[in-house]
Amino acid sequence: MRNGLIIIEIPEYNGPGVYSLADQNGKQYIGSSLNVSQRIVQHDRSLIDAKNGYIQKTLSSYKMQLAVQDGMTFKASVLWELPDGGTQYDLWDAERRFLLLAGGCKETYNTKDVPNYRKDDFSGLRAWRNHAPSRRRDEAIAIFLEHIEKRSAPISARRNVRKSRDNIMIRPTTEEGAKIRKAAADAGKSVQAYILDILREHIN
Repeated sequence: MRNGLIIIEIPEYNGPGVYSLADQNGKQYIGSSLNVSQRIVQHDRSLIDAKNGYIQKTLSSYKMQLAVQDGMTFKASVLWELPDGGTQYDLWDAERRFLLLAGGCKETYNTKDVPNYRKDDFSGLRAWRNHAPSRRRDEAIAIFLEHIEKRSAPISARRNVRKSRDNIMIRPTTEEGAKIRKAAADAGKSVQAYILDILREHIN
């Protein structure tokens, strides 16, 4: 733990996870980040600015910045650490769950709910696939597939895990790539996870 000026206890955890900033009365702000400690330090800096009269709506909760102008301080804690192999979808799902447990936006310093990106991406993809063929349909499907691939990719919870990973590039034809992406999305997996699962059946 280390102290900030407004956030009096800042965890040292620098991996991905969900965190809480709680004031003296127990009212919380719930957030998530790929680097929890770094994100909380950013909160602390923006809250110091807010205390000095400089409000920045994009860096920290507006309600939280107003609170520090009235003398409020906060204590940070890590609520949940993303396990190895967890994805961005998993991180958002956990953040949404903890926000609901804390009472939602009405009972916390949060000003926005956490969207269900996983549900939105896959339902959006299904909806566009039911449209009549068109350039707009193809572009929308490509965007949703890109989102799903990126957000389904495992996030390394420890930096040194990446050192044990190889990096192999494959370059399929455009037609093959489209079929692979579609098959991966239908299976609910990232392209990388889908290909690796198939390869492991042949090399193990």
